[in-house]
Order: sequence, then C-alpha cells, then structure tokens
Amino acid sequence: MAFGRSLPGGRKAWGAAGLVALLVLAGIVGYALYDRATTKTITAYFPSVNGLYTGDTVRVLGVKVGTVGTITPRSGDVKVTLDVDRSTPIPSDARAVVVAQSLVSGRFVQLTPVYAGGTQLDDGGAIPMERTAVPMEWDDVKKQLATLTKAIGPDGADEGSAARLMDVADKNLQGNGAAMNSSITNLSDVMSTLSSGRDDLFSTIRNLQKLTDALSTSHEELVQFNG
Repeated sequence: MAFGRSLPGGRKAWGAAGLVALLVLAGIVGYALYDRATTKTITAYFPSVNGLYTGDTVRVLGVKVGTVGTITPRSGDVKVTLDVDRSTPIPSDARAVVVAQSLVSGRFVQLTPVYAGGTQLDDGGAIPMERTAVPMEWDDVKKQLATLTKAIGPDGADEGSAARLMDVADKNLQGNGAAMNSSITNLSDVMSTLSSGRDDLFSTIRNLQKLTDALSTSHEELVQFNG
C-alpha cells in the first residue's frame, strides 16, 4: 500500500462537499438579493414595544405587507426596522401603531393612513416617535384605576365626592320613583302608538299639506269674501 496518495473516492467526496457549499452560499446570496429587491426597510421609533417580536407582521388596513426586521432598545426609545413589500406605497407622513388584538395574543405594527397620493416613504425612510403609538399596558390601566379610586375616595383630594354624588342623587329621586316609572311607561306607550299608527300619521300630514296648498291658491277669493 502506498502512503500519501489520495484516494479517488476521497477526492469525489471533497468535490461533492465543495459543490454543496457553493450551492448553499449561492442560495443565501440569491435570497438576500431577492429580498433586497422586493422589500424596503422603514425605521420606526417607539417609546416601548412590549410584546412585539422580530418576525411579527406589518399591516395596512389589516392586510400583511411585511414583517418586523429588528428591535433595538436604546436609551430614550426603541428602534424597530420594518421590512415592507416594495410594491406597497407608504405615505411620507405615515404613522406606525403597535396593535394588541387582546391582552394575551401577539401584536403587529399597523401603518396608517392608506396611501392616497403624494410623496412616499422610500427605502431607508423613518417614522419619528411623534408619529408612533403603543397600546396601554394592563399594569398602566391598574395604576390609573388605583389613582382614580384614591382621588374620589374618603382620603382623596376631593374628599367624599363620590359619596356626595350618591347623596344628591338619592335626595333628588326620593319619593319620585313611582312618578319616574309612570313617566317611562307612558313614554313607551306613546312611542308604541306612534309606531303602530305611523301610516295614519303620515296620511294626516299629507292631507294637511293639501289643505294648506288649497288655501294658498285661494288667497284672493278669501280676501274678496271677507271684503
């Protein structure tokens, strides 16, 4: 056996591996070029993007037009790149809104308004934070409710305001429950009567119109009669 001599089978294996590597590389480059040719990148700046992830959809009127490319938290904002279909026109003054379909479901970025003419947001364009919005988080809702409850409670800034409101309502309605019930019942009866007799009502109005027209055309005769 001779040492140091390459075997024919080994050369074929290395050649096949090299060919596969070249094909994979060509595929990656081709996909990148195709993606670059068919999409445009728009950068949007948000105050926060909780629940938004790379790969989430970008939509216009609920229709998917792209995906979220990258999400980069920064000191004063969050930089989000949006890979949008190049054939979809986006107005230069577009807004970007993170939409939460529910408290637990995924989120997407909605671009608005729909393009209706004028200048467009081209590849590399940006949407500043002044034109972006994010949904209120559940923790924020709880904080606001807690603040409101404290403000109108017995220890709040307007002490006893809620209690005073209930007292005033109770005093104003005291003894008038039966009258209010009767008024509501009568109003319901009137509406039912008008609804059931709407044909007669319209007929009466039309007849009154005919009488008015007749009196108007006979004005001179009436003046002479009253002489």
